[in-house]
Amino acid sequence: MTGPPPPERLDDEAEDGVVDLVDVTLEAQAFDDGDDGFDLLTAAALLPRVDNRRADVAAVVDAVDRWAEQVRERLHHAGSVVAMHDVLFATAGLRGETHDYDAPTNSFLDDVVRRRRGLPIALSVLVLAVAERAGVRAWGLALPQHFLVAVFVDDERFAIVDPFEAGRLLSPPEIEKRTGVPQGELPELLQPASGSTILRRMLVNLRGSYGRRGLYEPLCRVLSRLLIVAPRDPQLLLERAGVRRLCLDDDGARQDALAARACARGDDDVERAVAHLLARLDERFLH
Repeated sequence: MTGPPPPERLDDEAEDGVVDLVDVTLEAQAFDDGDDGFDLLTAAALLPRVDNRRADVAAVVDAVDRWAEQVRERLHHAGSVVAMHDVLFATAGLRGETHDYDAPTNSFLDDVVRRRRGLPIALSVLVLAVAERAGVRAWGLALPQHFLVAVFVDDERFAIVDPFEAGRLLSPPEIEKRTGVPQGELPELLQPASGSTILRRMLVNLRGSYGRRGLYEPLCRVLSRLLIVAPRDPQLLLERAGVRRLCLDDDGARQDALAARACARGDDDVERAVAHLLARLDERFLH
């Protein structure tokens, strides 16, 4: 995730008085996947900032640390899969939220920890963080339509866990049913998803959630974070330009449109989209 920052900086969001610069600094550090590694848990825990509220990162970290300690205690007399299941699903009660499935709160880790309900990927982030702290080998599986977690049973075998189904272990036919991936193609897709890949998928979920609800200000904040992950993506810049126009931020929309043009020199489709957007902005200015 290298390159110039997106036109809108995260610290601009602190000006409304709802979010302070401590959160902004923490978020900037969490989104950095440089030499010190990518802090997925903190970055994901800060996502409620897109909804213009403080994120209770401490509550998320405290819960993860507490669950990890409980897993470590159980590992003395149980295998890794059993220990994780007992703590996170049988005792803590983590499972999927089936009511209002794509509500933004189902992506916000502080809400997920409080309600013990969330989207598959949000639950998986918690499972992965607990596994890491407890010394359990696990990794995220960014499969189509459904996010799962793989947990090693021993040095050679692993189990596929569905956090949305309260930690149910899935067989290859069940994975095919949930993801649409034929069993013969599944081994190729069992590679660990990187932290930045997981965060991007969470942001894409939020983009759809806010977009379907016509909530353009939080949608703009989501796009700003996607532009940290992919700072020179002309399509993202164009999308944010359109959203900024809907928010009556014509200067920001124009800035994004021009940035998209600069990032996609020679792309006729982008050039046409930029020209169309700039023309609409000019029409509104003239009226």
